[in-house]
Amino acid sequence: MKRTLVLLPLALALGMAQGVGFSGKLSTAFGLRFSDLSIPTQEVNFALTASYQLDDAELSAELQAGPLGVRLGEAYARVTLGPVDLAAGNLLVSTGRTDLFSPEDAFNPKNLARPLADPKALKVPVPAVHLTYYPDPEGNLTVDLLYSLTFTPSTPPQ
Repeated sequence: MKRTLVLLPLALALGMAQGVGFSGKLSTAFGLRFSDLSIPTQEVNFALTASYQLDDAELSAELQAGPLGVRLGEAYARVTLGPVDLAAGNLLVSTGRTDLFSPEDAFNPKNLARPLADPKALKVPVPAVHLTYYPDPEGNLTVDLLYSLTFTPSTPPQ
């Protein structure tokens, strides 16, 4: 965590010098206990994203602060080489297509310490390489290859 906090001012200074785009999201939530209508927990979440884009490349990093502490979110480098997209870094990858939850979406581990949170917020980024190949020029067919550098188990509920 100390490395993240030390690198953040350096990244901000470099970003302002080179034209990096910044965006952020601040959200708050509370819980309501129906038995006595009390509010047991309140929380505030903050996410700061820095990104830099070239013609065929992108660098992006996200710093998240919330009730579980400060952590590095998704941080990756992506390059497009003709019909191939290559991304490497701390990735969040969604597989399968449904509205809320996909049983096929098993690449990223889940942090189930707060099981009632938004399903997207439960996913933990992992160090990985993601290669996407588009053999059809219209984009009707894609071939995805995923390789995680380490195994990260899901965190069980407390």
